[in-house]
Amino acid sequence: MSLRYPRITRTHQERPAAVEPKARKPQLPHRLGGLTVDPEARIATAGERELPLTFMEFELLTHLVANPRRVHTRRQLLTVIWGPGNSSGARTIDVHVARLRRKLGPEYQALIKTVRQVGYALDPSKAMAD
Repeated sequence: MSLRYPRITRTHQERPAAVEPKARKPQLPHRLGGLTVDPEARIATAGERELPLTFMEFELLTHLVANPRRVHTRRQLLTVIWGPGNSSGARTIDVHVARLRRKLGPEYQALIKTVRQVGYALDPSKAMAD
């Protein structure tokens, strides 16, 4: 016994309407004392000095400045910045934070606070006023 299904033919195939990408909300620059991070222009400045940051250093600084006072574990930072499938060790964060502090200079490096055995936090109380 064979079952037969009616054949469906389409004479006109409708194409789905083009889906426009969701408009992202523009990210406003983050200011903390004399430190400014502009995610849209991808520029970070400390005082009047533009910081020569790598892509990952910029992402790390942007995340810390956008979430001040929050303690981030090394694993959280790896997941948020490098992505969930990253196989890098947690010490990668330590190296990037050290480089970032060096580039921030002595007047701003105290902003990034080490929380021993946990990770890092951005301490706004250490921000220098303009």
